[in-house]
Amino acid sequence: MATLRLHSVCLGLLLCAVGCASVPDVAKTTYVPPPQSSELATVYLLRQNSMPTALTARIQVNGKKIALLPDDCFTWIQVPPGQTRLEAAFNPASGVKTAALDMALEASQTYYIRYSGAIPSSNQSQVPVIAGGRFLGMASTSSLDSWNELRAVDEPQGRAFLTSFAYVAAQTW
Repeated sequence: MATLRLHSVCLGLLLCAVGCASVPDVAKTTYVPPPQSSELATVYLLRQNSMPTALTARIQVNGKKIALLPDDCFTWIQVPPGQTRLEAAFNPASGVKTAALDMALEASQTYYIRYSGAIPSSNQSQVPVIAGGRFLGMASTSSLDSWNELRAVDEPQGRAFLTSFAYVAAQTW
C-alpha cells in the first residue's frame, strides 16, 4: 500500500513537472543542402525516437544554440575543424538528461549524428506523460536519462535518414 502511494506521488510530481514544459512550434522547410566547403566540416543532426518524442530537442554545438529539432527531423550545420561538443537537451522540466558527444571534426568532411532513444522493455512500468494539457505518450518509470544518446552513423544510413525525415533549418534562439 505504501509503495502504491509512493508511486502515485511520484507520478503526480512527474506530470506536474512535464506539464509545465512547452512545445515550441518549429517550421519544417524545403531541404537546402549545405554549400561545399574545404575549410569547414558539415554535420547533419538527425533526431529519431528520442523521448519524449512530442517535445522539441534543443541542439547546441560548442555551447552555441543552433537548432530546435522535432522528432523525425534533421538539420545541418557547418563548423570549423577541431574538437567539437554536440549536445541535445529538452526543457529541464522534462527531467530528461542532456545527451552529449565529443568528436574531432576534419575540414571538408561530412558527419551524420543521430539523436535517438531506446524503446523501453515490456516489463517496465509505464506512466502517462502530459505536457500543456496534451497526452504525449507513455514513459517508463525507470530513469529517462539512459534513453537518449548522440552517436555517429555511417554515410549510407545518414543519407537514408535525409530522405525520410523532414528538414528544419538551423537557427539560433
